[in-house]
Amino acid sequence: MYLACCDFIVHEFQNGRDIYDGDDRKEEELAKTQKCISFLKFIFVVLGFAVVVTIFSLGGKHDH
Repeated sequence: MYLACCDFIVHEFQNGRDIYDGDDRKEEELAKTQKCISFLKFIFVVLGFAVVVTIFSLGGKHDH
């Protein structure tokens, strides 16, 4: 969990370019596409955390 939160996710959002460099579209279209990709990344990160929290909350008590 530590690696995912502190290393992989930070690196993924720090990289500002997810579009192929040879893409011939206008800069405006590339910027819109990049924003959409960044938003999707954020949604999936939030969804992943929600799944983990749900699994832990449904796990119930486990006594040893």
